[in-house]
Amino acid sequence: MKIVFISGPYRDEDPTQHRRNIARAMRYAAKWWSEGCTVICLHGDEVFRGAQLTCAQRKEAALDLLNVSDVCVMLPGWERSEGSRGEYEFAVRHWIEVIYE
Repeated sequence: MKIVFISGPYRDEDPTQHRRNIARAMRYAAKWWSEGCTVICLHGDEVFRGAQLTCAQRKEAALDLLNVSDVCVMLPGWERSEGSRGEYEFAVRHWIEVIYE
């Protein structure tokens, strides 16, 4: 089974947009689950979001999970997200397949 990592905007100064970012990532995660993949989507991970981690720790944890993935799925708007850009660069450097939604 392929392991798919969902990468896209998360934070936003506008709380409504922040919620939209999470909802969109969850919709894409559900799509990939329905296609028979195992999905890593930190947008909806309550434990990860609630953990008292620094920004650097969160980024390191995300890259650790991306590193065991077969595919990195880039959601619309990923280019405007610092975290997503880092995940994209990591995927390319480590020969992880990148798919653009």
